[in-house]
Amino acid sequence: MSERGVFAIDRGVFDHECFAPEPFTEREAWMWLIAEAAWKPRGRRIGRVVVSLGRGQLAASLRFMAERWQWNKDKVDRFLERLRVCDMIETAAATGITVITIRNYDTYQKVSLPYATAAATTNETATRQQRDKTENIKNIERDDGGDARPNAFEIATELAKVCGHPSPDLWPPGWCGSPHWVQKCLNEGWLPEIMIAETRAVVGRKRDGPIENFIYLEKPLARAHARHLAPLPKVEVPQQETIYGSYKTTRRGGSVLDALDEITGSGSGESYSDAVLRLPKR
Repeated sequence: MSERGVFAIDRGVFDHECFAPEPFTEREAWMWLIAEAAWKPRGRRIGRVVVSLGRGQLAASLRFMAERWQWNKDKVDRFLERLRVCDMIETAAATGITVITIRNYDTYQKVSLPYATAAATTNETATRQQRDKTENIKNIERDDGGDARPNAFEIATELAKVCGHPSPDLWPPGWCGSPHWVQKCLNEGWLPEIMIAETRAVVGRKRDGPIENFIYLEKPLARAHARHLAPLPKVEVPQQETIYGSYKTTRRGGSVLDALDEITGSGSGESYSDAVLRLPKR
């Protein structure tokens, strides 16, 4: 980027009726990438996949960009490679979808009046940045009209961190739809603490590197949720049946019954003792 400053361009310029529908120049393709990049965290549905995008990211297939720019796919691929070499973008591809991160996106979008910039103090700037960050998290959106609550994004971030991905800016493509999957789980009654604890257990058992796709967690977390909902086992204590009876003994000397006979004066040498036997009911 030059030191000459930036200017704002309406995104509608690419579809304006005053301009002929002709192939893009390389500059126009670059401007289109910046215009298409998300200005706040959001989700975009592409086919059956919902891709979660951070600020400054866009997702599109090579075929879509080729049709939009009126180029062939090989030319699009070569152009993106040149932008990568020039350190202008970063790319990650998964299931035919390319996630493009515009480097220095905030610099390209820093459009403000001179007096407003000069008047802002350091504290005001920090406060505004924190407010913008909070608003970005609150405004996670999806193209299909649904909303992902901030809690889902925070939980997805924690799960990704446990799996070896410390920041959403560094998520691999396989984690792009994780906030919406987490929201679906929360809607079904899953508990965040169980999801996080089971994820730690899964990571502890895994021996071949970080988890690159949140789908890897679906089955073990579903089993953990099922265990949580399973009823506690019932323990039944059998009732006891009391049986009364008596038995006959012969005095042989030295027994407790002999001593009892001596005390009671019974010299028959025989005695009867009541016995109580308690057996469990069958």
